[in-house]
Amino acid sequence: IPVHVEEASLLDLVAIGTVADLVPLVGENRLLVRKGLEVLNEERREGARALLRVSRAQRGEVSAATIGYRLGPRINAAGRLGDASLSYDLLLASDPVEADRLAGRLSEQNRRRQDMTAQAYVVAEKMALARGEDVPLLYAADETFMSGIVGLVAGRLTESYYRPSVVVEKGDELCKGSCRSIDGFHVAHALDECGDLLVRHGGHAAAAGFTVRSDLLDALAGRLFGIAQRELGHRELAPSLQIDAVVPLPEANWATADWLAKLEPCGNGNPMAVFLSRDVEVLHAEPVGRESQHLRMDLAAADGVLDAIAFRMGDRAVAKGDHLDVVYHLEANKWNGERRLQLNVLDIRPTEGEDVTCDT
Repeated sequence: IPVHVEEASLLDLVAIGTVADLVPLVGENRLLVRKGLEVLNEERREGARALLRVSRAQRGEVSAATIGYRLGPRINAAGRLGDASLSYDLLLASDPVEADRLAGRLSEQNRRRQDMTAQAYVVAEKMALARGEDVPLLYAADETFMSGIVGLVAGRLTESYYRPSVVVEKGDELCKGSCRSIDGFHVAHALDECGDLLVRHGGHAAAAGFTVRSDLLDALAGRLFGIAQRELGHRELAPSLQIDAVVPLPEANWATADWLAKLEPCGNGNPMAVFLSRDVEVLHAEPVGRESQHLRMDLAAADGVLDAIAFRMGDRAVAKGDHLDVVYHLEANKWNGERRLQLNVLDIRPTEGEDVTCDT
């Protein structure tokens, strides 16, 4: 990168890197991301403009969530599949035609990454559950897993079953694995206890990676199962949601959304507010997505209908006329010049009048 480039012109890259790498959005990081989003929304960089286009993100509406869920996965896809230079070339591209071409290639690689992750997840899930669903750790190792996606597969297993997960790409001489964890199980410390078996390892409480000799993989798996049993065997493993406020659905309105916007950028370390609305009537529900993996709902609101999307809940049995308790983020979206509110649903349950304790 030329040394004479003004530092302010690099703030869009600072924002992308900070959010995509899950750096806590507190203190000066939050300020840098806020300023970086301003630059990103101005589309000064041809590569960023092209990336926003293929991500279907509109100029002026790019947020930290846009980076986390649309831009970041595309940028990371190239490296996950073996060669990160494509992402580098895109971000430095100055010719709009070349930028569009590179962004298209990157988006295609992201689709490949999604397909490969989905296929590997099916295999890994079957392997992990072969030991039973009540085990304290999920483990899968296979020659077909790519090292670039094992972390994504492990993350999905942990999200689905609320267990620490270890997914490993098996090789002839070396195996590369990735771990994801839950509250109460520091996965990097667990790997520290296995240091004598490992070639290298590193990470933090929630995520870690390692390289191990192939002839020591079974010994590593056995030790990790033992550590998980020691730390988690006495616990009932069930996820919980920290709810910030119980909100009648009519209050999930533009006034609330505009107030929440003042808390942006939200992300790691500065999470979006989590609301619960009780006894919400479902007007329409249908699975959506390439594999019907998501659930879209129309919910009865005071002034009509409120749109809701529940990612990876396409298998939930929800029908018109059901009454639900809904936990969600309230999001304001803009598309083709039209603003609309949407609930990003985190969980649902039939309304039964159970007590809920909220953070204050």
